[in-house]
Amino acid sequence: MLGHWSEPSRIERKSDGDKMKTTLSLTFILATFWLATLQLACGPIRPPKDAYQDASTLLSQMAQKRAQVKSFRIAGAIDHVQEQRIRGKAYMFAQLPNNLRIDVLSPFGTTLSVLTANKDKFGLSDYKVSRFFTGEPSPCNVAKFVGVALPPSDIITILIGKVPVIEGEPQISWHPDGHYVVTIKRDSLVQVLHIGADKNTLPLLSSEVRENGKVIFNVSFDLWRITNDIFIPYEIRIRMPKDKAELFVQYEDDGVELNVTLPDDAWAQTVPAGARLEQLSCDN
Repeated sequence: MLGHWSEPSRIERKSDGDKMKTTLSLTFILATFWLATLQLACGPIRPPKDAYQDASTLLSQMAQKRAQVKSFRIAGAIDHVQEQRIRGKAYMFAQLPNNLRIDVLSPFGTTLSVLTANKDKFGLSDYKVSRFFTGEPSPCNVAKFVGVALPPSDIITILIGKVPVIEGEPQISWHPDGHYVVTIKRDSLVQVLHIGADKNTLPLLSSEVRENGKVIFNVSFDLWRITNDIFIPYEIRIRMPKDKAELFVQYEDDGVELNVTLPDDAWAQTVPAGARLEQLSCDN
C-alpha cells in the first residue's frame, strides 16, 4: 500500500536516554499517586504559590507544550464501540496539521481498514466489505467510520493530548484534588477542562463539552509519559453519549515516535483491486 513504507516501522531498543525518560515518567506516576494519598490523609490539596491566575495564559502555555509535536508514528490498540464493537491493532501516522493515516489490523494481523486524510480528501478502505469510500475530509464523513465528528486536524491533536477549545471567555478555578479547572461558556455550550498543576508539563486530564446541560463530547487522557523530551498521553478515551459511541486508544510502551520524517504518499490511497468505490457526502 505504501511502497517503501509498506510495513509500519519498528522502534529500536531503548537507549540510556530513553531509560532516563521512562524513569521520569515513573516518577510522575508515583508523584500523582502520592498526591492522591496525601489528599485522602490530609484533606484538599492547596494550589501552589505560583498558581496560574489567568485561564487564557494557562491554555496558551499548555497549547505551546503540545505544539512541540510536528509529526508522529504510533503503534497501539483501539477499541471502538458504537453499533458494533471493533478491536484491533492500530498504526497511526500524522504530519500536522492536516495529514492523517490510521491502519487497523485484526488481532490476527489481517488488515481491516485503512483511513487516510489530507487537507483536500478523505479515503477509507474497508477490507471487510471490499469497499472504498472517498470524499471531503469533513467531520460528518470522518464520524461515519471513527465515531467522532471532528475534522482530521482535531483528531490528530487529540492523539497527542490536545483538544479543540470553544470560543468564549475562559474562567479558572482550583480543584481540591490538586489540578486546575478551566470553564468556557458560549451560548448553550459549556466546556470544562481539567489540567494538571505541573508547570513543566501541564498535562490535560480531561475535557467535556455540554450543550443545554447534556454531554455531547468527553475525552480523558491518562498515562502521560515523556517521549523525545515531550510529554504525551499513552491512553485516550473518547465518549460521545448522544451517538452512543466510545473510542479507547492505548499506545504500546515502545510504540511512539515523535517528529519523524514520513513519506508524502502516505496521506492518499488508490482504490484497492476488487473494491467497490463509494463517493461520500454529508447527505448520505
